[in-house]
Amino acid sequence: NTTKKTHTLGQVGVRKDVLRQLHALGVYSVEALLLNTNDHQRILDNSRIQRDTLRDLVAALQLSHAGHIARGTELFQDLCTRTLILSIGPYANGLDALTRGGMWTGELTELVGGPASGKSQVCLAVALATAGAGFSVLYLDTNNAFSARRMLQMHRAQRQEVLLAEMMMTEETEETEKDQEAREAEAAERERNETQLEADVFSRIRRVAVFDIFSLLSVLQNLQDELIRNNTQPHSPHTFHNNLRLVVIDSIAAVLSLTLSKQGSGHGLMASLAALMRSIARDYAIAFVHTNHLVSGGTGGSLATSSTAPTSPQQHQPPTTLHTERDMTR
Repeated sequence: NTTKKTHTLGQVGVRKDVLRQLHALGVYSVEALLLNTNDHQRILDNSRIQRDTLRDLVAALQLSHAGHIARGTELFQDLCTRTLILSIGPYANGLDALTRGGMWTGELTELVGGPASGKSQVCLAVALATAGAGFSVLYLDTNNAFSARRMLQMHRAQRQEVLLAEMMMTEETEETEKDQEAREAEAAERERNETQLEADVFSRIRRVAVFDIFSLLSVLQNLQDELIRNNTQPHSPHTFHNNLRLVVIDSIAAVLSLTLSKQGSGHGLMASLAALMRSIARDYAIAFVHTNHLVSGGTGGSLATSSTAPTSPQQHQPPTTLHTERDMTR
């Protein structure tokens, strides 16, 4: 669960006017400014920061934050420590195989499909599996698709299968038949344990309702601020954010549909959102899963209204895209 140390731009004495403009574009840390060189042109295009000012700032930060030489084994060990694969297997058969074992921290995964094709169901499954593994989950609900009742049904159905398998195994290995009183005591203990397990799992999932692009950007920027604060306090207590490994956005198209219809600002906000998501995922080893709609194309095909795949540039595309379809034969 190790995360690398980051330095906020406010900590290194960046001018307040420049700092405000960088924050408005989702750039909060020294590492985000130095490592994301492709974003420098976006900063110049969408702010009043002059090219010379940005160049001098980057040069000063590079000089004061020059990286140390690291051995390849150190980098490999850091990668292994930071990278987690969040298995979905217990709740969605077959998805682990499609995603190289599960959802990878540090990456963005997009679920695209038509209405009622199972996108939200997969999101609930990923959230449950991650919380069940002991990690925190932030669930950003943009279209009221989050259902705690459905999630509880999924959890109990999965636990029922596990308990049934355990009971069958126990019965096969018992040499003597237990009396009725002992069986009832075991059943009561099992029920108490399951109740506590449910409380533990669901306490790790936080649902936040967001209904426009500006609210979504604000929630993610506040999340990044909180992660930076936690990361600069090495002895901070175990909190929700310290243990956060998954952010779900269901659905991203719901907050972008009106924004993209506007000329100019829509694609700029979309690029800012994509950059902020990638920055949080990479810097803090968090997996992002978001859903998107499919709309009918002019040639009769389907086209994803992707928030992370504008016509250009290519770097906004998520590493993994899964296409869901409803089985009409069942």
